[in-house]
Amino acid sequence: MFFRKKREQQPQPTWLKWAVLAFIVLAIISNNHRKTNGEPTPLENALHKTAADIENNKTVNFAELKNRITTDYVPLRAQDIKPGKGPPVVCGQTVAIAYQSFSVEGKTLEDKADKDKPLRFTVGEGAVMPALEEGVIDMKPGGKRRLTSPPAMAYGSETFARKDMPADAPVRFEVELLSATPALPENAPYRIAVKQEGQGSTIGCGQSVQARVTIWTIDGVMVFTTKEPIRFTPGKSEIFMGLEQGVLGMREQGSARTLIVPPAYQKTLNGNAPAVDFPFPKAQTVLVEVETQ
Repeated sequence: MFFRKKREQQPQPTWLKWAVLAFIVLAIISNNHRKTNGEPTPLENALHKTAADIENNKTVNFAELKNRITTDYVPLRAQDIKPGKGPPVVCGQTVAIAYQSFSVEGKTLEDKADKDKPLRFTVGEGAVMPALEEGVIDMKPGGKRRLTSPPAMAYGSETFARKDMPADAPVRFEVELLSATPALPENAPYRIAVKQEGQGSTIGCGQSVQARVTIWTIDGVMVFTTKEPIRFTPGKSEIFMGLEQGVLGMREQGSARTLIVPPAYQKTLNGNAPAVDFPFPKAQTVLVEVETQ
């Protein structure tokens, strides 16, 4: 029986290890999106596996590395170019924007809207690409913002796919906020205090919420408490503004917040009758305790 001498593994070039390590570090920094149950995302799992490969001196195949990573988990990035003035856009407002789309290399794309024919939509209705809908939140009228969107939040979405737009590539948008209605109160002391993080998915604009609500005066007198959890959808003007905006970002179950709600935020966004008529004390700021169920 003959035995062949085992071939010694060729060491990787030092530059290759550093290049891959640099790629991993940049990817981890740029990716701040995690699954809402606290588990690592597929992107993070892929990066940890790749780091282990390097540590064990295994060859890293760049094609394989690319296949491990999905752009679906790359977050929407926003950069304000011009700040604007007035209250920032919130869930449920109707906005008018002008925008131009570009490839990440800087090539001008065909999809756009100008000031003469702006794009109008209500934040939370899902009528436009998620990149634009989420990207305008917190903008102020007259402000300009640069958005860098992953494919899944732009033309890679099946709902908004276009033959003349790249479906599998990131896209950049230059957005100008022309108007936001109805107008919000300025300089109202509306505040949110997080008491408990909770579990489950994060509540976003347009997503149904079930919660218990208790209202107190600043002096500590209970005004109202719900006997059963109430259900409403942020962005649909079904409940007073302080509560509607205050639940955004909470978890679906066991999340608790205390909201400081001045009179200006004790009415619905659109001025319609609320689904639940809370008995607010006249012209008084109140504390609202909300816990998701």
